Amino acid sequence: MFSSDEEDDVILEKVSNYYFVDETDQPISFAVLPFQTSTSELRGHLDKRIFMCGDVVSTNSKMYEPVAAWKLELSDLKPTVCALTSKRKWIEMFKPCPVYEETIRGIMVTVHCLHFAYANPGAAGKDLWPYLRKKLICEGPCLRSFHPTVEAGSDSYCITLGLSNDQVKDTQNFFCSNCQHKKHQCFACGLLGPSDKSANPEVLILFSNPLSR
Repeated sequence: MFSSDEEDDVILEKVSNYYFVDETDQPISFAVLPFQTSTSELRGHLDKRIFMCGDVVSTNSKMYEPVAAWKLELSDLKPTVCALTSKRKWIEMFKPCPVYEETIRGIMVTVHCLHFAYANPGAAGKDLWPYLRKKLICEGPCLRSFHPTVEAGSDSYCITLGLSNDQVKDTQNFFCSNCQHKKHQCFACGLLGPSDKSANPEVLILFSNPLSR
């Protein structure tokens, strides 16, 4: 278990539709923050300020706060990732904003691999792929991850693709509806717009991240 049981480490809130931005409001992975095990052992230094944005689940209010670190809890049924605010309070990253998923795809794959190893210490390497297969990765330009079945998305209360296990097994190349129709969501305004580079796109996909119009 990576986190401690100190009183200051109690998780006070959950934030959904979360994403992180830098001082210029550009999306950035939370993995650039120092990794900490408790509030009493803050380590590392950032050259710029990072802000966590999203919807506070308990109050249905917006959040925009500077953050100083992140931590990982592996002992639950699913991994819990938290950010430490400037007020030294841990906030759980409950569910990311859809257009932010690709920004954190690499670190979240690592998180789930660590959780699998922690929960299954005797498992072989070949057992990891079926565990990760709980998500389908779009092979279009967005490269987002999707829970394919209702069961796969139950822990995160996700609206899934609604596929059966047999359909998932038979899926060789998966393209989400956005990539199929060449329409993607703007990170800034949240509206859907054409993203076809050959037809005057309103939304640009740069480095696999939908940016503003």
